[in-house]
Amino acid sequence: MAAPSVQTDTTYFYQSVPQYIQDWDADNGYAFLLWLDGICSMIQNVDDFARDDLINGRVGWSDLFDYSIYENIDTSKPDWQATFAQALQVLPWLAQFVGTSLPQMPNLPTPESRVAAVNNWITQLTTFNGFQRGSVSAFLELFALYLTNINPTGATVTTSQFVVLEKTKVAYNPTLAYVTDPYSLVILVPANLIPNTSYAVIEATLAARFGHDGYDNYTSAYGNYAAIPNAITSVQTFVNQNAPAGLLVTILAS
Repeated sequence: MAAPSVQTDTTYFYQSVPQYIQDWDADNGYAFLLWLDGICSMIQNVDDFARDDLINGRVGWSDLFDYSIYENIDTSKPDWQATFAQALQVLPWLAQFVGTSLPQMPNLPTPESRVAAVNNWITQLTTFNGFQRGSVSAFLELFALYLTNINPTGATVTTSQFVVLEKTKVAYNPTLAYVTDPYSLVILVPANLIPNTSYAVIEATLAARFGHDGYDNYTSAYGNYAAIPNAITSVQTFVNQNAPAGLLVTILAS
């Protein structure tokens, strides 16, 4: 019976075991090897990130802070999928250091589309102005990115499409009116940028985007069920979690 494929650290420790124990383990279906692999699998990622790469001359932990490793991943290399999987771990973690969060990665069908999505993440990391975190301008940038992520048309939303009314509050007395309030902010957003709450409308939009009907449109556009937009709850939740401290932010579809 051939030995099963195991983690790098598992192989390292297993080779230190006396040969007669390895022979006994092989006769018993590699039970000890698989047990050891279960333990090593919990620390393998940490070890991979921490260990110095003497072959390529890379210092330990550099894979966590050097985003260029994941830029324009070469899909012709046999290990490109491992590099892509590592990017999914590293880049969202790295985003916190520049004061942003990355949109959820959708289930993309081709290697090229996955590489493009990672490059978009890197663009956000390198262009986001973390020193403006907590400001109105930073909130608008995040909100535009959020709408881009949930919009089924795939269209890019920019802050130039918003109308911002500072020191303004919405009042209903009995109809909508704007009143002055130094602690409030109103953002007028074109209605077409906020997805309709009807799944039928979202499905039709996705069909036009991908050129065919089917459930795979949803899996291509959204990573999980929670990512499928609901115009009321998802936008409101985003505003509640990301609005600048001390400001009452109101989003109106115009």
